[in-house]
Amino acid sequence: MKGCLDLIAGSLVASLAVCACAGTCDVTVDFERECGTVRRLNGICNGLPLVMKSNPALNEQFAALEVAGIRFHDQASRNNGLALVDVSRIFPLAHADENDPRNYIFDQTDDYIAYCRTFTDAIEFRIGEQIEHFERHYRIRPPADYDKYARICLNIVRHYNEGWANGFRWNIRRWSVWEEPDNRRLFDGDYQKEYFPLYAKIAVALKSAYPDLKVGGPQTRGREMFRIEQFVSYCRDHKLPLDFCGVTDYRRSVDRFLEVGAETRRILDAHGYGKTEVELSEWHCEPVSWSARTPEQAKVYRESLTGMESAAFAAAVFAAGQDSAYDRMFFYATDIGSWAIFDFTFKTRHPVWSAFKAFADTARLQHRVETSADAERGFYALATRGESGAGALMLAALRTSGTESVRVRVKGGLVPGEVLLENGGDGRLVPADGWTFSGDILTLPAAGRNAIWFVGFGGYRARRLACDAPRPVGPAVGRMDFIREDGKFNFAFVVDAKNRELTAEPLKKFCDGCRFGMGEVPEVYGDDDNEKLAQVPWHVVFGDSASARRLGVGADTLKEGEFVVRSFDRGVLVVGKDAAANRKALARFLDLASRNQWKIPAQ
Repeated sequence: MKGCLDLIAGSLVASLAVCACAGTCDVTVDFERECGTVRRLNGICNGLPLVMKSNPALNEQFAALEVAGIRFHDQASRNNGLALVDVSRIFPLAHADENDPRNYIFDQTDDYIAYCRTFTDAIEFRIGEQIEHFERHYRIRPPADYDKYARICLNIVRHYNEGWANGFRWNIRRWSVWEEPDNRRLFDGDYQKEYFPLYAKIAVALKSAYPDLKVGGPQTRGREMFRIEQFVSYCRDHKLPLDFCGVTDYRRSVDRFLEVGAETRRILDAHGYGKTEVELSEWHCEPVSWSARTPEQAKVYRESLTGMESAAFAAAVFAAGQDSAYDRMFFYATDIGSWAIFDFTFKTRHPVWSAFKAFADTARLQHRVETSADAERGFYALATRGESGAGALMLAALRTSGTESVRVRVKGGLVPGEVLLENGGDGRLVPADGWTFSGDILTLPAAGRNAIWFVGFGGYRARRLACDAPRPVGPAVGRMDFIREDGKFNFAFVVDAKNRELTAEPLKKFCDGCRFGMGEVPEVYGDDDNEKLAQVPWHVVFGDSASARRLGVGADTLKEGEFVVRSFDRGVLVVGKDAAANRKALARFLDLASRNQWKIPAQ
């Protein structure tokens, strides 16, 4: 027995169907029947970017997810080009003496790991390099000297676990060797002829020196399972250590995720690696299309990664994964563009944050109880009960009709007291309206095709975040200072290409007439200048830009001639239906800015 369901011949039997749901119920929860401990499958790739260390709200929001572990991959791309984690960044001169500590750049990775450890001590260090989308490859080629490379890796372990080179004793136990060596954008070499011997050198070196470490590979793509079998066969034939076997997978099918884990388990068992863990090293709801060559394609790509469907998919995986073959899972990612939990341009959350938060609040009670959910209709459920008798339910609706109420039969005498809902795509679980509880039936109103609910029973409530608390009403509420004390602008414009010319003349007039600005012009950035925008306290999103659409306001939501000038957490939206309306919106905003007056309404 694993969780609540039996795994027979490596296949998942019955999709979340533990007990029959009588009548027309979509979900049944039985708080009287425990079935093990919740499996903390909410690991994630990467921590927050180092620049966010000084942002208390984002730190609180990330800490609230109670992630089971942080695994490193592609982290340098979101940290202003710092020399982080990748072997070529820590040891940049391949010809240098690997035994001389002066040839290593540890300080930046030191700070990054220390920051990650404020959220969890469970770190998985990926040995290798981040992805390169360039025509020419610079860092992902196989090392020239495998023995030397293994010694470099060993010294990195020594630095973080034994204090070598002014290092630490952090006991980082998990070390994965490379990422997707079957992907030419990550390993520019032959998978079998060059990666396999490289894994052998590193794994033997690390395990010989530190037998308690967990070393794994190959992190190949789940669509090519034959490559996992090739790798495991090589490990068996060469008697290599393999503490965990990693696979990366991007799917739109929850069932297919489970099948990849079960197939990996079958391969390991068949080759004598029955104790080797199965790890889903990267996962995310697959975009509808991988192509983003036109604005229309880019919109579809982005929305399929950051929208409610992706969030509901994540919650469904957390629930269904409880009965899977996976021992660990790492969502991709905290910090990588549209794949991320956060939008670091606007310091806002993507809705997948709510999936992590609902799971954390549910898993906190630890004792899993039996559930039945109609997965064929798109419902997935995870329920728990605590030592005090209180209970919790995380419920995901994935690609449902969205037009009918959801009926949940609750067994065990517990009464719901709190129902939170995420269906607006803004990364917030808010109190749901219109739910009822009669007898043992909890009825949740229709909430759209994709939704996430958290339900607390017996007085149990989700943890509150200080940064989400209503802002107090008073004269100091929401003061946004457009001009700093030194007369410099305290904001930057975020403008898409088609609206740049529209802003030029009004901005010039504004600056010429603004006694605070001394004739200077605010910075004007594009939608994708995330690194620059991260340094600016306030943003003014102008025009029907991608940034505005990410915040839920675009020209398509307005009528002819309409415009909005609206606050968000870190700035102002200035959006019009057309060019004339944009000019009116900009004039309204600049009038307020010229007098340095803007009040962000209490929420």
